[in-house]
Amino acid sequence: MSTWHNVQGKPKTQSRRAGWKAKSDFVTRVEHDAKNDAMLQTIRSDIAGIRGDIAQHRLDVTQQISVIKGDVERLNGQIEGVKGHLEGVKTSLNVILAVLALFVGLGLVQFAPLVKVVTDMLTSTTPGVVRLPPPAAGPPASGR
Repeated sequence: MSTWHNVQGKPKTQSRRAGWKAKSDFVTRVEHDAKNDAMLQTIRSDIAGIRGDIAQHRLDVTQQISVIKGDVERLNGQIEGVKGHLEGVKTSLNVILAVLALFVGLGLVQFAPLVKVVTDMLTSTTPGVVRLPPPAAGPPASGR
């Protein structure tokens, strides 16, 4: 008889394939699922935290935009007020010029001193200070 009948499989000294692990290194399906579930819960909690941060940031930005809009509206109101004030000054100057033209036309005001007053007003270094010329010597033109 040959020795063929006594062969019981591969000898123990035969080399193992690459990537082979011992049975104790294998993770069971339940352990693998538990690990995946834990990672999934961690990812979900991270996403929830990020969503909360985004919502808070959006709220902060909305509040800042509201404050900026209020400031812009306030400044627009101030600009409109300044425009109205300038229009009032223009109207007052037009009235003053019309009255002066009337007085000059009627001969009630001499033109040369008036030009001096206006020139002094325009060239004055102190705002709001107007130096009037001294009164003319002699009696007034009309004897009323």
